[in-house]
Amino acid sequence: MKRIVLFATLVAGCGGDSATPPDAELTCSPAADRVGATCACPDNFVPTAPMFVTGRIVENLPQIPGLLAAIGQFDEAAKRHAILIGYDPATAPIDTDIDLATSSFVVGFGYEIDPLQNIRSAYRVTSGMLRFARACAAGVSGTVTNAALVEIDLFDNLAPIANGCTFALPTVAFAIADDCENP
Repeated sequence: MKRIVLFATLVAGCGGDSATPPDAELTCSPAADRVGATCACPDNFVPTAPMFVTGRIVENLPQIPGLLAAIGQFDEAAKRHAILIGYDPATAPIDTDIDLATSSFVVGFGYEIDPLQNIRSAYRVTSGMLRFARACAAGVSGTVTNAALVEIDLFDNLAPIANGCTFALPTVAFAIADDCENP
């Protein structure tokens, strides 16, 4: 199944157990590879400080209404991936920890993006801390720490995928698109 990059990664678990279903029919989540009779989720592919090869701000993504989407693509282990930060520059607090379990801000990752911008799978941070160093309509920078990620369906209201891969992300720093001054 191909997915278009709209949303754009860590210590793996494939939705818990990777036991073979009783009927021996095994369907893995989009991020997982079938290895024999189990699903194998990807290892950590998000560097602590990714070197972005692209960075842009997108308005009006239907999955995150009312927020700007800062999308930065990066390469790791010969594969292209992405980070997405959904934010409102008017309300983004600077140098303040934001609990992603209760915040309207969104952090997500795209896994394996091909040259045509099709994405293999996506993840959303469900808990952890976001800290903005700067945020404006032209760009955003900061860190995400102690994050838990779940594999999601980009086209089903960002809903977690049943038996999808999960990850723990200790830390990632980001600076996407243009630099901006905050008052």
